[in-house]
Amino acid sequence: MLTKKEVYATLQHILQDIFENKDKNVSTASEHLTSIKNVNSQNFETYIFDKFIKYGINNKNIIKEIPSETLLTRIKKDYNNDKIYDKTYFNSSKYKLDEDSIYIIKNICGTQSPPDFALLIHGYLPILLEAKSSKGKRPLWNCSLPNKNTIYLFYSGSYNRIFIHLSNHILDDEMESILRDLYNQIKVLVNKVNEEKIKKLLTSKKWDYYPRPMYNQKFDYDLSEINNYFTDVLSKLKNQYISTMFSEYDSDSEDDSEEESEEESENESNQDNESDSEDELSELTESINKVTIK
Repeated sequence: MLTKKEVYATLQHILQDIFENKDKNVSTASEHLTSIKNVNSQNFETYIFDKFIKYGINNKNIIKEIPSETLLTRIKKDYNNDKIYDKTYFNSSKYKLDEDSIYIIKNICGTQSPPDFALLIHGYLPILLEAKSSKGKRPLWNCSLPNKNTIYLFYSGSYNRIFIHLSNHILDDEMESILRDLYNQIKVLVNKVNEEKIKKLLTSKKWDYYPRPMYNQKFDYDLSEINNYFTDVLSKLKNQYISTMFSEYDSDSEDDSEEESEEESENESNQDNESDSEDELSELTESINKVTIK
């Protein structure tokens, strides 16, 4: 069974490899790293996925084995509410998961929604990854703001390198709150100003409409901070994502152990009682024999 130390060592090694881009010639999927013209989101995602597979991460298609959308809906809701990495979602025996494996799952919230990848360990989804790329110096966020529980891997064509960072490195809590509040107010304003039109849309079964946000990052990455960003990623990986998951997992295991221990104690107690009874019976038999001999 995988230990916390083994999980961290494996993921640290993979992310370090991606960050330093040591082996450009290992896979054709990484050719875009030496040519700005080839950069696009699809081949960068392929590069990241292939990198994890190269290091032995299991790519079993867990999604196809899920019988309903209920679990995926729950995962997507938890992801959007920043409440995902400390919950168990998959029963290892039900989905025949190897306790010695780390699984990588593509598009767990759907092909049009982040994150691009989720790492499944002991039934938990503690590590979420989003791969972004651009010919310029900044990623495009479109209608999704950076998520607090996601590790971002961004390839910049202008810099010809990969940045690995967390949401707080580019978006603080105050600015995130402002952007979300602004979008919510726009939705209210659109509905209020166009009340009659909205009513017609609601009663129509042919078309629907909703205002969609467009979030734009207006600053470039600070090249003097990229090593610090990566150090922060590794720290959060070890001290929050993995540690929390294992503390929850160990707690579950301890509960099981306590139950087993109680059963063992009960069995030992029964065995002791049986042993005492046998001793008493032996003594009684010996006494009877002595009486008979006399």
